[in-house]
Amino acid sequence: MKYYKVDFSQNLNVIGTTTQLRDIDPKCNYHVDAPYSFKKIKLNEPIKEHIRIPDMLLTPKAKWTDLLSTSMLGYLFRIISNDFHEILNEFNIDDFQTLEIKLTKDKEIRNYKALYFINRFEHAFVNWKECSFGLVDKGFAPIKNILEKYTFNTLEDYEKKESIIFEERRFKLKNLVVRFNRNIELDFFKCLYPISGHFCSERLKDKIMEKGFTGFRFEELHDLDKSYWPIDHLDNI
Repeated sequence: MKYYKVDFSQNLNVIGTTTQLRDIDPKCNYHVDAPYSFKKIKLNEPIKEHIRIPDMLLTPKAKWTDLLSTSMLGYLFRIISNDFHEILNEFNIDDFQTLEIKLTKDKEIRNYKALYFINRFEHAFVNWKECSFGLVDKGFAPIKNILEKYTFNTLEDYEKKESIIFEERRFKLKNLVVRFNRNIELDFFKCLYPISGHFCSERLKDKIMEKGFTGFRFEELHDLDKSYWPIDHLDNI
């Protein structure tokens, strides 16, 4: 099955502006450092009952769409219309939660949903044993300066190595070969490594198009293969 990265539309005729939600509605008296703040959410864990998210204001040029872009909440949530939320019941979606969010533009108020994926799915979506990664020096702009190549059997192995490299600060891992498993049953899920974002099946994409939902942009996901890049080995690594 084909899979697609789900991103925000860049069509200004549809969305009005590239960031549709930016500011908290001052009327809701929300404090981002309070115990109930969305900043207290721990990734890969269910949202605690006391957590709430702020009411927000659409930016002046923004248009109402079924998927709204936001700089403040975007790393945790996808802000979706109730209509789009309803069709998700027809599909196989990774574990998720939704919180209510009230949005205002001028004097118009609409209720939306904030969609939060509890888990990441790259442990199964990525065929780790067929992937490879290159160690590159952050100080060199050309990505072809590969110092070492690595392979990993699991996501856990990748994360251990990535954590060590991150602490050294000088180097980082770049994707060379990335293979995906396309026989999974999920229609909508989130990944962080090695390619981050939200992803959907062709089934869900076709339904979104059929229903005329707005604010979406789809990019078909292809395997990556840059294994031909040469190694410029450094003995002191």
